[in-house]
Amino acid sequence: MDRAGCKAMMTTHFEVPQGMERRMVVRLLRYWRELAGASRSYPSRSELDPRAMGDTWPSCFVLDHSADRDDPAIEYVGEALGALCGAPDKGTPASAIAAESLLAHAASRAGAAVSLKVPIVFGGEFRNRGDESLLYRGILAPLGVEPNGVTHLLGAASARVGPPG
Repeated sequence: MDRAGCKAMMTTHFEVPQGMERRMVVRLLRYWRELAGASRSYPSRSELDPRAMGDTWPSCFVLDHSADRDDPAIEYVGEALGALCGAPDKGTPASAIAAESLLAHAASRAGAAVSLKVPIVFGGEFRNRGDESLLYRGILAPLGVEPNGVTHLLGAASARVGPPG
């Protein structure tokens, strides 16, 4: 596959209406803040509404921290994100996700988001299984009910093929 075709395949961005924020991370953070409101540290898992998230939801994932704080399980992987890195079965522990995948790089920040109880925005570069350099950006945001703490993480990630290494 040529570089242009690969880049088109790797990008998870969708067309957004004129005037709408293009950056998925910013849109997801805004949505998360609206759910949390001014009086809570974070929203609950039950408040997520995929319809309200529009074109961001296919690039999202949800990790369930309720059973194992050290190794959360996959609860959901969006269609666009799954197309990039394969969609592990529901209940798959994060530690079992292929290390060379975008999802593994995004999920590796779970501990920080849980302990800090705030959204974590991240980005970087890594080499995937096809030995392509991928530039990625993502967010992990805590979900839960106080005083029980963080039970889930809402994440989103996108990537594109970077310059040849």
